[in-house]
Amino acid sequence: MLEDRIAIMSARPGTIKSVFENRLPRPRKLEMQLTGDYLALKKRYGAL
Repeated sequence: MLEDRIAIMSARPGTIKSVFENRLPRPRKLEMQLTGDYLALKKRYGAL
């Protein structure tokens, strides 16, 4: 989730269900995956 846009895909057939803008600050480095903002984003979109 280091990109600017996040696409949520459906199961087979793989189609795009939703697209979200990533508003986390840049530059986005791997260390960002340990921040609360990143974890909240992952929880929100991972549940879809």
